[in-house]
Amino acid sequence: MTKKERGLLYLLERSAELLELHAEELRAAHTIRGRWPKEDEHGARRDFDEMCDMAKGLRKAHKYHKPNPLGGPAKMFDSIADRMRAGDSMKECMADYGLKFKRSNV
Repeated sequence: MTKKERGLLYLLERSAELLELHAEELRAAHTIRGRWPKEDEHGARRDFDEMCDMAKGLRKAHKYHKPNPLGGPAKMFDSIADRMRAGDSMKECMADYGLKFKRSNV
């Protein structure tokens, strides 16, 4: 297993793929010519909908974490604060994350 295959982004993407695959298998096994029966005693339609929703959520998480490897804005600002405590200038730290330092007029 490569380092890429152990990362969070790979895990999110692969999990979404597997959920979609299992949802399609569930749909194929429980539908008649692509239609769900009115009597759904096993809750297959509900499970199918839940799997699709979970896959959609995993894809959103993948899309969010891809440009935010630190885990979101809070982690990014924690990282900037740590560097500033270590002695780096605020402008340089913020520039590394694509942010601009702007002094308030108050």
